Amino acid sequence: MQATSHDFGEITNVTSNTFGKTVKPGQNYIIRGIIKLKKELKWGTLHQTMTHQFKNIINLAIEDAKYNLCDIISSLTATEKKLQWGILHIIITHQFKNYLNLTFVDAKYNLCDMIVSLTNEYCPLKLGIYHGKFEDTIPSLDWPGKFHFKAIAYNENSDEIYCGMIEVDIEK
Repeated sequence: MQATSHDFGEITNVTSNTFGKTVKPGQNYIIRGIIKLKKELKWGTLHQTMTHQFKNIINLAIEDAKYNLCDIISSLTATEKKLQWGILHIIITHQFKNYLNLTFVDAKYNLCDMIVSLTNEYCPLKLGIYHGKFEDTIPSLDWPGKFHFKAIAYNENSDEIYCGMIEVDIEK
C-alpha cells in the first residue's frame, strides 16, 4: 500500500498478514504501518470499513465501525516502560503426509539473550523499532515440504508483545 499524507501526518509502510490472501471467519488479521504525526493530535476518529463485492453488483458492508483515534494511538505509543526481560517461544512444525503435524522445536528462550544476538542491543530496551538479522543453514537432515515457524515473545508481565509466523518450503 502506498503512503498517505494528510495535514496531521503521514502513514507509510502499511502491511498486513491478509493482503492478497483468502481469509477465513475467525482469523485474526494484523495491519502494520508507520504514522508520523506533523502536529499534536487532540481528537480524531478512525473509520474502519470492510466490504465484500457480492455477485459483481453490490458492495456489502461487513463491518462499519468508528473508533476514538486518540485511544488507539495512546494504546500503541503511550507507555514509556522498558522491556526488562522476557521469554521467546519458538515452535517449528511440519505437516507429514497431510494428516500428521510433527513438532520439531517447541522451546522457550531468554528474550533478552535472543535480542542481543539479533540486534546487538541489551535489555532493558525502550519500546520502539529494532532491526535485526538472523541467518542459519537448513540442515540436510530436514524432510522436504512445508515447515511452519512461529515465534512469540512475552514480556515480564506475560503479555504477548510479538508474534511472527512464516511458512517455508524446503526442497531436496
